[in-house]
Amino acid sequence: MSDMIIFGGTVEGRKLAEHFRDKDLNVTVCVATEYGESLLPEGGSLRVRSGRLTQEEMCELFKEEEPAVVIDATHPYATEVTANIKAAAEQAAGLEYVRVVREKDSGGLCSGRYCKDIPEAVEYLNSTEGNILLTTGSKELASYCGIRDRQNRVFARVLPLTKVVEQVEGLGYKGSHLICMQGPFSEEMNLAMINMLNIKFLVTKDTGESGGLPQKLAAAEKAGIEAVIIGRPEDDKGISADQCMRYIDEKFERKPQDEKPRRKVTVCGMGTGDEGMVTAAVKRAVEEADIVIGARRLLQTPLTREKKTLEEINSNRIVDFIREHEEFLNIAVVMSGDTGFYSGATRLREILSHEEDVELEVLCGISSAMYFLNKIGVPWQDVTMHSAHGRECNFVGIIRRNEKSFFLLGGDMGPAVFMETLTENGMGDVDVCVGENLSYENEKITRGKAEELSSATFDPLAVVYVNNCRAKNCVTTPGLSDQSFVRGKVPMTKEEVRAVTLSKLRLTEDSTVYDIGSGTGSVSVECALHCYLGHVFAIEKSQEGYLLTTANKKAFGADNITVIQAAAPEGMESLPAPTHAFIGGSSGNMREIILSLYEKNPKVRIVINTIAVESLAETAALLKELKIKDVDITQINVSKNKRAGRYNLMMAQNPVCVIAFGGETGETMKEDENEE
Repeated sequence: MSDMIIFGGTVEGRKLAEHFRDKDLNVTVCVATEYGESLLPEGGSLRVRSGRLTQEEMCELFKEEEPAVVIDATHPYATEVTANIKAAAEQAAGLEYVRVVREKDSGGLCSGRYCKDIPEAVEYLNSTEGNILLTTGSKELASYCGIRDRQNRVFARVLPLTKVVEQVEGLGYKGSHLICMQGPFSEEMNLAMINMLNIKFLVTKDTGESGGLPQKLAAAEKAGIEAVIIGRPEDDKGISADQCMRYIDEKFERKPQDEKPRRKVTVCGMGTGDEGMVTAAVKRAVEEADIVIGARRLLQTPLTREKKTLEEINSNRIVDFIREHEEFLNIAVVMSGDTGFYSGATRLREILSHEEDVELEVLCGISSAMYFLNKIGVPWQDVTMHSAHGRECNFVGIIRRNEKSFFLLGGDMGPAVFMETLTENGMGDVDVCVGENLSYENEKITRGKAEELSSATFDPLAVVYVNNCRAKNCVTTPGLSDQSFVRGKVPMTKEEVRAVTLSKLRLTEDSTVYDIGSGTGSVSVECALHCYLGHVFAIEKSQEGYLLTTANKKAFGADNITVIQAAAPEGMESLPAPTHAFIGGSSGNMREIILSLYEKNPKVRIVINTIAVESLAETAALLKELKIKDVDITQINVSKNKRAGRYNLMMAQNPVCVIAFGGETGETMKEDENEE
């Protein structure tokens, strides 16, 4: 007889087994393999059964054991097993079924390409070149046999078990392409394997933190390769292992034997660097802490030198350490500057606020921005503040629009590159102030024009204040003069048509825009100047158009334009999803382009310009065929004056049709119930 049966040789299953081992409960744990059995804790009230069970065998087990609860803690991708457990539980009268699910990737770990299933991943990998590391386990390896040139490209990582090796060798995974290792795998181990095998694509399931997903994604990002993530079954719903333990404890009216003490974690802003800039509250928190976690520089101060320390800056690894080391009841995590200004404290706050046994406190510090601006006598309420340290930042566009700007610099974007970029984009005459080693004895503040300082030597980790007195005259409405663009034989969208086009696009300052068939790049430039916190991808297949768009990007200092010489939609495949798209030329691929845009973002806002009546008719028919409902078509007839002696003659231009549809509020690609 059993009070409860647990299915699962997973991390969650082992966690539940360990929790209930010493409780006054009769618990049977079912695992599929002897290897899974070997990982379970021994002793206590646990009984372990190894071997795969059919649905009928599960029904027999439930009749024999008569449990009150069956807990399904099997792998999130073991959909067939879950279906069998659920069906068998439904046939047993009065048996409660509880599904334990693994926490998913929160979205902040790393970017990757998500595929809904293995066939979609195989299809994508067949469109690529380069070696592939499969880290999805041995069960589905047969599904990857369709990968092109598999024998040379694919490396499979599986458990070091005889049955597993025999199985996968039978599928053709052999020799150096078969890696038999037991995890868990650290970021460093994953990275070493990627580098050793010259991997270009790492394939993984969305296994969450307990399945090693953060370490895989971090290694892929550090190696500069793409992670291909197989999505979970959409209908896999349940509760976490911790929630399950509390629920079962309450159900059987048994309180946890060892109630976890509530621990305190204090995230501390350490100020600009000098110990005198640390607040009294932060000093007290560090002094009282059992351990201090942070970057090496912050752990070498007199305040932290005598403390037990851990050198770590990765938020996920810091949280893992806190979870795994319950012996530390008072933990201080130290951050440079202030905790609210481009700080790792944001991610820590997000994760730790959900930890039930953690009391979280965040203490602010003196930021480098406040210190530096006060030092140079600039009230910081008038200054727009940004970071170009390790993140994309169109500082040229920001400075163009704002009289007073502050930037954190570091990494590849040091002061020298910053000054050179401003100078190349026609802003070499702006006033700049650079701060280095703030609050230390070797503090240095340098003033001058951007062009003057472009050849100077600075510490890469610095701050910059820029004063652009011309920003007051920055025009923010569309409609740049046609004469201001570099011209060639490639057609250009005229200024009045551009103004209406941008109005129909409904851009925001941080939009991601595709300009498909960019031509001279006039629309790209207008979009980039408006979306100065976003990015524009100009896609142009002709050499002349590509060169003209590039020339106009430089002429207008539109540093947030990426020019791509390619035809659409092929040239769009590797780009981030657009929020807006302008189609000025499709080369006969309108259907494919629109479908590709909607695949990337079903809520994308699209504007198409046409001149020929045939093109208008073809586009309208296509939109009807695709069942796009919110179409707005505007015909623009523009006449411009032309001097003829002492007279002005109004000269008509070609009428242009501007077709707009989609966006957040648009009803696109929906079935029309009333359509004849």
